[in-house]
Amino acid sequence: MNEVQRLRADVEHIINENPAEIQITKKAYTDDGAGGKTETVTTATEFTGRIFSTAVKPAIDIIQPAGIQHRNEYKLLAPFNAEIAEATENVKQTFTMDGITYLITELAIIKYAGSIISKEVILMKVS
Repeated sequence: MNEVQRLRADVEHIINENPAEIQITKKAYTDDGAGGKTETVTTATEFTGRIFSTAVKPAIDIIQPAGIQHRNEYKLLAPFNAEIAEATENVKQTFTMDGITYLITELAIIKYAGSIISKEVILMKVS
């Protein structure tokens, strides 16, 4: 087993200590040429990851006309081959687990010797 395989195995072990089955829904918005946007929805292949609270930052309160919405920040540790794209203004990615919807806000790709070892994602719990 080489170093990349060993590091990937370590990530898999960490994930398997508290696994969660994740299937991301990706909504991509493109200009429709008439001043609006066209939405394209795709579903990624399911993978096993690990969700945990960052617990460093307090919940964010967002005041909206319908009331106050509390948002907590979480992280997702995902394997190297998980289908996750960069979060952008035109790409929104969400998944639901145990009745809770999470929004992907940031993606960090962890590499060693040019190979992807894992993906770390910052999530916002939105419902």
